[in-house]
Amino acid sequence: WSHITSVVKEGWRLSKVVGVRDVGARHFLDYAAGPLGGSFSTGEVEAIKRLLCICKVIVVFGVYYTVYAVADSTFYAQGLFVKTPDSLTYQTSETFDNLAVLVTIPLVLFLLYPTSRSMFPLLVTGYSLALLALLSGGCLEAVRVKEVSATGHVTSLTFFNSSFTVIQGLHYSARAPQYILLGMSEVMVSVPALQMVYQASPRQYRSTANGLLEAVRASGVVMASLSLLLAQVFSYAAGSFWICPNLNVAKLYWFLYLISFVGLGSLVTFLTSSCRLKMDFLEISVF
Repeated sequence: WSHITSVVKEGWRLSKVVGVRDVGARHFLDYAAGPLGGSFSTGEVEAIKRLLCICKVIVVFGVYYTVYAVADSTFYAQGLFVKTPDSLTYQTSETFDNLAVLVTIPLVLFLLYPTSRSMFPLLVTGYSLALLALLSGGCLEAVRVKEVSATGHVTSLTFFNSSFTVIQGLHYSARAPQYILLGMSEVMVSVPALQMVYQASPRQYRSTANGLLEAVRASGVVMASLSLLLAQVFSYAAGSFWICPNLNVAKLYWFLYLISFVGLGSLVTFLTSSCRLKMDFLEISVF
């Protein structure tokens, strides 16, 4: 990291002296190379330029992991408010996620990998499936809230050390589509993302790039928790309840819609920037 920051600082300092605008499309890091007065080799500078370009893609993965964590946590809470047979647990719907993963893995390995020339379509498809899972969960939640009535199945639940009675509507199997989409998304993004970042990174910075990817993966969980907290605080201040212990009186679907459109904006930005910047590493073969 100290070497990377040294190159970036020198390139930025020298570019300010010469003036980046006078050189046209030249990158500011080019000034850190020996031919332009810097103290680093051209190979070192080019490697760091590539690493910084890869970091832009890693940031997009951060949004994906946030979307995934939001879906995982909100879907679990939603499961407490659907009709589940007494012989099953509230997490039964998550079985559809596990089944989707088991089915998608051989599908990706033996069908999509051999027929796809790069990992780019897999990443975009996986990201899109996660957004569809959120939209599916939001639509189902809107329907569930409307169908909740006094004749529904009444049970006692405990949230945040508080016990109260809720009315469960819809059958747990109605949540199968959102979990299937989420499971397929996980397979199509997680492994290809790790492989792409590793193969695309300069050899001397592969461990750095993979470490950044794992840090972004962890930060996605933190960002999801923060977004849930902010949605609860601001929706309450606005006189509405997007998130509260009793989802029968909340409007969780608006929160799921919001995160879906934020993720969609990130995906569109990723697609446009990859075309504009000509990120050749996105075309890396799956083998």
